[in-house]
Amino acid sequence: MPKAFYRRKLPHLQRDHKFHFVTFCTYQRWLLPQSARAVVLDCCLHDHDTKALMQAVVVMPDHVHMKTLG
Repeated sequence: MPKAFYRRKLPHLQRDHKFHFVTFCTYQRWLLPQSARAVVLDCCLHDHDTKALMQAVVVMPDHVHMKTLG
């Protein structure tokens, strides 16, 4: 039976079957070339339909926004 929610050391809560909004950035806000951004997108979509359902992924030059249904 899935847990309703759990708490890690971070101050975030995770609930099953709810949207998760994730943002992360490059080390020291480095700007990635287009070829590196394509690799980042491939990595973000790697577990689509197996571990999470990606609703949206936006890869910017120095950060990424993702919306998943977990």
